[in-house]
Amino acid sequence: MSPVPALTDDIKPPPSTQNGTLHHYSKRINLNPFHYLTLPLKNNWSKVSPVLEKYNNITRTMAILLGGIGIIVLLDQHKWKLPRAPWAKDGKNNPGPSFKHDNEKYTVDELAEKKLLEMLKEIKEREGSEEIGEGKALPYLDSEEEEDEVERQDEEEFLEDAEEGVGEIIEEMEMGEDFLG
Repeated sequence: MSPVPALTDDIKPPPSTQNGTLHHYSKRINLNPFHYLTLPLKNNWSKVSPVLEKYNNITRTMAILLGGIGIIVLLDQHKWKLPRAPWAKDGKNNPGPSFKHDNEKYTVDELAEKKLLEMLKEIKEREGSEEIGEGKALPYLDSEEEEDEVERQDEEEFLEDAEEGVGEIIEEMEMGEDFLG
């Protein structure tokens, strides 16, 4: 015996529906917005299907040809070598630029190295001009008395400048009061 019921016209409705009304769901409205738009295609599928198959075959062939042309162009641009993958561990993590402008004479690394060499030369010239040998005390650290005297002079200059600045601020405030009042 088959689990699928036989489709015959003599199927009787269940006993529960004999007293009540029988619901027919085949007449309900389809709320899918594309249902009514696609009905002409569904009704004429035997005519539409060959046209779509032909269109799909042509576009598939064109995509394959264009992809092949793209690969050939890529290989030609890379001188017939495959491009390097960025995650490749071949020791070329910092490759040079693929294009160098005519105005560009040095790379950034060369400029940095040149600047460091200039600074090193300046340091060596300064060391050579100073007459301080090894084991000798530095001249500006000879005594604490000189340091204290320099600190006192700096502090006096600071206080004088501060007093002048405070006086100017007070004058400006008084002028502002006169202007506002």
